[in-house]
Amino acid sequence: MSLIDGFGGRRVLVVGDLIADEFIYGDVHRVSREAPVLILKYDATEIVAGGAGNAANNVAALGGTAALAGMVGADDATFAELKPVLAAFCENIIHAGPAGHGIVLKLINNFIAQAIATATAEALAAAAKAGLSIRKLHELISAGAVNSGIFQMMVGKMLEGNGDLTGLKFTLVNAMKDMRYYTHFAESLPVSAIIGEAVHQSLVNANLMGFGDKYVASLIEAQEKLNGIRIVPRG
Repeated sequence: MSLIDGFGGRRVLVVGDLIADEFIYGDVHRVSREAPVLILKYDATEIVAGGAGNAANNVAALGGTAALAGMVGADDATFAELKPVLAAFCENIIHAGPAGHGIVLKLINNFIAQAIATATAEALAAAAKAGLSIRKLHELISAGAVNSGIFQMMVGKMLEGNGDLTGLKFTLVNAMKDMRYYTHFAESLPVSAIIGEAVHQSLVNANLMGFGDKYVASLIEAQEKLNGIRIVPRG
């Protein structure tokens, strides 16, 4: 009960897939003569938030405030019904297109994020090997168009926190899983995925080196181990 009471007034980030659960109500009229299937006399339909949407509703019911960004795939009519429910707890709602496009958008978003992360770690390794100041590299990137939230969560947090690699709280084993999904998706289209495969294998290598339970910024540690260099300030 103390855990439940603790939700009151808390702001909770909910991460997951937004799903529309559709419930069809009615009375069983008869059993089909052609197959063992119940024939329903339709009465009503209800669409409610499922998946991460349901989790956010539960947070709100317990007195907390759920923060959630949603990528939704649905036809226009279904999205119009679902949007008022999602708007109750979503800060951003992106209607990706028809059913299935929400997960496509998520896969591509994840690919771009992990590509930036792996490129950042490799760039730091090249800088360190060449003797370039990591702080000067950070200063340059921060001032230009190449800057990004992921770069700052990795490099900015590392430099400000004396080696803190927890700025991007997503484990490497989950990052590897997401990239596996992306490469399989690209292959199913099919579409060339040279960069995607390279990013995936970089994450596979980091996991094989024992960093799977660490956060994405530990790709920097993997580069240290691969190249026999020091990048992360320690002590």
